Amino acid sequence: MLTIEECNRILNKVDNTYTLEEVTLIRDYLIKLGKINVSIIEKLKQPNYEASSYNVPSEFRRTSEGL
Repeated sequence: MLTIEECNRILNKVDNTYTLEEVTLIRDYLIKLGKINVSIIEKLKQPNYEASSYNVPSEFRRTSEGL
């Protein structure tokens, strides 16, 4: 995991001017997103896991009517 200082250096490398508060918010968001991804991957690796039981409504998912 990157420190706040490392994130600040990376995010402000090119003409960006993020405040320390913004850098912290971005880092926290990315950490939460990573934890969600890990959780999903772990569930998908379970032997008895059915992908069809993972129902998440999405405005981008095609319905059977749209086919």
